[in-house]
Amino acid sequence: MLVDEGDSIEEIEGISVALPAIGEKGYLDVSIEVATPGGHSSVPPAHTTIGILASPITKIESTPYVPSLARSSPVYGLLQCFAAHVPSIPSSVRSSIFRSICPPGASPGQLRKCDEALQELEHILFEANSDLNQGNEEKARVYRSLLGTTQAIDMIQGGVKANALPELASAIVNHRIRTDSSVLALQDDITTKLIPLVKEYNLTLTAFSHVNVTIGGGGNVKLSDAFNTALEPAPVSPIEGPGAAAYRLLSGVIRKTQGHKTIVSPALMGGNTGGWVSTIQTSLPELGT
Repeated sequence: MLVDEGDSIEEIEGISVALPAIGEKGYLDVSIEVATPGGHSSVPPAHTTIGILASPITKIESTPYVPSLARSSPVYGLLQCFAAHVPSIPSSVRSSIFRSICPPGASPGQLRKCDEALQELEHILFEANSDLNQGNEEKARVYRSLLGTTQAIDMIQGGVKANALPELASAIVNHRIRTDSSVLALQDDITTKLIPLVKEYNLTLTAFSHVNVTIGGGGNVKLSDAFNTALEPAPVSPIEGPGAAAYRLLSGVIRKTQGHKTIVSPALMGGNTGGWVSTIQTSLPELGT
């Protein structure tokens, strides 16, 4: 067992709640490079390199990833824990959480009702006007970010002077990958999104060194791992069953040192700090100090 840095012990309504992160989102910085022939700005093409780059940026921002709450997510375990121990949870929210829990051997009818309650719970988490968020859009955005793959266009570069057509323009898109996805799935999705734009501008596409699409000779679009820092989502450490010995041990140590009334709840790290060790350790709970 390895214990890495992670979430902390919080005071919630007078209750000590330890939040060891049992999973982490993945990470990928995508570089989008557009290269076209240069020239003088007095005789410009219909679209310069920077103008072409604007299209994939717009496409990416206009098609965000849809968040969803899976029962395998550490956040689902956290919600169950809060429903059981935090008195101020609205009764409607507590009801949706408990009704979404499917008992072993549930009938098809029971499974359908559990899934309907899970969908209710998604709405409660993701909508600002829900009983849980009470008009707080920032709070709803945090839940959507935790439970989905996020994307943020953080860097852009192109052009060298006002009267010269830019030969190269680039942007960096930062992604935090949801726990049940992967780096490859994200790369494939971005590639699929941008192929129609490559065709529209008569370009060729080189995507992550494993996809090459030749359309025309107007220029080239290259997608790559910007800094070679991609990290897969960390495996979710089990909290029940025979594989949960590490979590049970950590929970016991927390209660022994912090008091037996301390609640230990699974949590999720939105960043990815344990990528260098998760490949050698299947149980990696993380707790801050």
